[in-house]
Amino acid sequence: MLQDLSNIEAFDFSAEAKDSAIQRISDILRHPDDLTNKLDKIQKKIGHERAKIEAQLKTALEAQLENVDRGLNANELCKNLTLKMKESLVSMDSLCSNSQNTIKNYSYIKKVANIILILDIYSASQFYRDKKNG
Repeated sequence: MLQDLSNIEAFDFSAEAKDSAIQRISDILRHPDDLTNKLDKIQKKIGHERAKIEAQLKTALEAQLENVDRGLNANELCKNLTLKMKESLVSMDSLCSNSQNTIKNYSYIKKVANIILILDIYSASQFYRDKKNG
């Protein structure tokens, strides 16, 4: 179905281009003698216009290709950075797991640290409550 739509758009475009070309030629060639007198001049003019349009299209295409290339390079850089981050996270996880196994009484130390944290939070809340009431 998408292919059918593109054919319709191409058909409308070519019909519009054909109508425009016919109108342009009829404006240039108003008399029968114009065909023999102006043909070389018209061919050169159209050739120059065509070359100009093709150069513009080439420049626009090159700019688009450069943008695509920059985008692909940026994607590759992001992919590499993501892989490095993944490797670092795996390494950190491994170091953390290994350190837990090598430290004696790790679970006890962790519980004590949590208790100290809770006491600090409680003390801070008491301080602010006293300050508010006092």
